[in-house]
Amino acid sequence: MKNKTIERDIYQEFTDKIIEAIEDGKTEHWVMPWHKAKNLEIPVNILSGKAYRGINILSLWIASLNNQFTSNVWGTFNQWALLKGKHIKYGEKSTQIIFWNVKEQYGKHLEEDEIEDVSEVEKLFLFVHFLFLMNANCLNIKNLNFIHSQTRKG
Repeated sequence: MKNKTIERDIYQEFTDKIIEAIEDGKTEHWVMPWHKAKNLEIPVNILSGKAYRGINILSLWIASLNNQFTSNVWGTFNQWALLKGKHIKYGEKSTQIIFWNVKEQYGKHLEEDEIEDVSEVEKLFLFVHFLFLMNANCLNIKNLNFIHSQTRKG
């Protein structure tokens, strides 16, 4: 059986999510829903402690509002898996974030022994940088169950 690749328009998915949130927030004195929310903090990553940036802030805010999350702590499935005593609640849905990644590749194909003969200045011109969009699925800390390990005495 062949692997099927599903083509997705990530930009459109994010645009649709933002438009839906804006339309849900329409009132007589319209204010964007994420501006009127109380205690809505910049989302941060569970492992690095760094704040999410760009469109990811808005995406995670919208998910927080829709799911009534009170925490600004987020992480990927793999990041949560690294932390002992935390398990994802059954049926929980993740929130998509996007980020740019850079891949370096030699622009001109050189064999291993040829690279040694190239000067450092020439090596600078051999690299090609590819910038590509990636996505990841994040879960809020409120999507998790905490398992307390019991220690036996005796």
